[in-house]
Order: sequence, then structure tokens, then C-alpha cells
Amino acid sequence: MKSALKAISAIFMALSAYVPNAAHAAVPGSKVTVTFEGLAMGREIRGIPNGYDGCNWGGGLEAAAKGAFKTDPGFQAVIRKHVAAVIEQFGGLGVITPNNGLMSIKSGHFAAFANSGFGVIFNAYRNNVLVGTLAVPDLGAADTFIQFDKTFSNIDRLEIQGQVALDNLLFKFAQ
Repeated sequence: MKSALKAISAIFMALSAYVPNAAHAAVPGSKVTVTFEGLAMGREIRGIPNGYDGCNWGGGLEAAAKGAFKTDPGFQAVIRKHVAAVIEQFGGLGVITPNNGLMSIKSGHFAAFANSGFGVIFNAYRNNVLVGTLAVPDLGAADTFIQFDKTFSNIDRLEIQGQVALDNLLFKFAQ
């Protein structure tokens, strides 16, 4: 009986480390580094659940474990630990919106995915009005640290267009 309880306990502990915590909601005024850890394991590719780290995640954004794209140089260059995010489709679009209020994207690590070499375009919106654009036409397979300017502050929608791998996004949520 004790060994069965230990086995069940071990399973629950393993699952709790794997299942994203709903308490990842962002506190207004806080800074959050989005790492995508805990969203996928082994070779998995999974959707990013809405609410993860205070944001809603849409379009073609997916979380991928390190083993999912072992041969993709861009993905392997950008991943920091065990999981990163990708937009797999050519000409794909990823959409990030805050759960509540406004957000600012400060920085992140990006690389071309699937040797696309077509670059990436970031568009920032506030109240459905385009307030900022950053085009990186020569985004290659090497890790590229991008710092965003003030046009990416206090926005309610971020669109990322292109085949791209990304990790360690730094957001600040408005008070």
C-alpha cells in the first residue's frame, strides 16, 4: 500500500511540474520574462494556453520542446532551457495580447525557423491602431537579441509575422 501511494505521489509531482500554473497571471506594473518552460516535454509541440504569463496567445504560436526540432539551427540557437516558442508556417502570424490592460514588450531572443531567411515583422497595436513596426529582414538562424523601442510600450496587441523561433520575451504590464 505504501509503495502504491509513493508511486501515485511521484506521478502527481511529475504532472504538477509539467502542467502550466494558472497563477502565471501578471500583476499590473510587473515585469515578466516568458520562458515557455513547462508547456512541452521531450519532442512535443503544443499550443500555448491563454493566460500563460499574463497573455493570450493566438495565431500560429506554439510551444516546442528542445527535442522537437533537433535539426533546426534557428530553434536550437534561440532556446534557453527546455522549451521555446515557434511560428512554424511560412508567412505565419503569431498574436500576443495581455489578459488585462496594456503591456510593453521590452526584449526577446529570436531566430529564423526552418532556415526561412525571410525575416520577421513585429507590429504593435493600441485600440486597433498600428502604433509601432519593426522589420528585421535579415533575421538568420543565429540567436538575435532584439530590444524594442517605446512604440512597443502600452500596447494591447503584438503581431509577429514570419517563420521564427523565440524565447525569453520580457514584458511589462501597465498599472
